[in-house]
Amino acid sequence: MLYDEYRRGWYWTSRKVGTPQESAFYDCLDALTNPLTTTTSTTAQKTKSQPRKTAKAKLVPAVEEKQKRSLFSGNESKIAAMNYVNRDCSSGPRPEVRIVTPPSNGTMRLEPIAHVLDRKKENSRSHCNDKTVDAVGVFYKSKPNYTGADKITLDVDFRHGRVNRYTYAIEVR
Repeated sequence: MLYDEYRRGWYWTSRKVGTPQESAFYDCLDALTNPLTTTTSTTAQKTKSQPRKTAKAKLVPAVEEKQKRSLFSGNESKIAAMNYVNRDCSSGPRPEVRIVTPPSNGTMRLEPIAHVLDRKKENSRSHCNDKTVDAVGVFYKSKPNYTGADKITLDVDFRHGRVNRYTYAIEVR
C-alpha cells in the first residue's frame, strides 16, 4: 500500500486487494491526513467533497450556583468577591466577570479588590482562611426607596478552563 500525492489517496501496489481491516485502517489514516477527501466503496477511489460544517459549540457554564442575598434599600453592598486561590494559598489570576442579566431595580458595579478569605470548613481551600487574595468585587445598590426582589446573573471565567454561572436572588428591604 502506498500513498499517491497526485491522486491524494492510498493505492495497492499489487493486484491482490487487502483485507477489509487493512482498507479501514488506511481509510482512517487518510481521513486524518486529508480531511477534504472521502472514501467511496474502495480505498483506491477518492473523491473531493465540501469541508464538513461543524456546529458552533454553545458556551454552557460548567457550574451553575444560585445564592440569596438580603440588603437594605438605597445602600451599596458587596454581594460577592470572585477570586481564585492556589493550593499554596497565594492569589491566582483575577477572574473575568461578565454580567449576563443586570439588575432591573438597581445598579451594580465590578471593581478589583483585595479580599480576605473565609471559606466553609468543607472547602478544599479552607486552610487558606484569613489570607488576602486578589478578587473582583460585585457591588449592588437598589433604586432609592425600592423594596422587593431583584436578580443578577454573572458568568465568571476563573482562567483555568471553566466558566461558572452565578445567579443572585436579592431581597431588598
